[in-house]
Amino acid sequence: MRKRFQKAAAQLTALLFLGIGYYIFYQKTGLGIPCLFHSVTGLYCPGCGITRVITYALQGEFLTAMGYNHALFFLLPVLAVLFLSMMISYIKTGNKKLSSLQTFILYFIIIILCSYALIKNILLIFGKL
Repeated sequence: MRKRFQKAAAQLTALLFLGIGYYIFYQKTGLGIPCLFHSVTGLYCPGCGITRVITYALQGEFLTAMGYNHALFFLLPVLAVLFLSMMISYIKTGNKKLSSLQTFILYFIIIILCSYALIKNILLIFGKL
């Protein structure tokens, strides 16, 4: 268990430093990771706006953050809790498989994000957005 904890802690630390580095880079340059789907099609993907949602939320500007992607704004905390529960489960048991509940939640989140993107694109195409 100790070895799994050390491995998970190292991976989480690396992910945290990568995220902080990206945040600082984005703040200094204004350059984010472009959405390939949006660049090619002109349509929004389920994750469009994630950098701005996180950036503005970290700055405490929640209404602005929510405006970039309403679904992601509300689902990112759920995804964070899901990720942490997966990490804790791995540390305790060594099992990397998702539980039935975790799988259900993940699929539910994917369906919500895809539905949100679909509705947003329909509104965009018909000029309602």
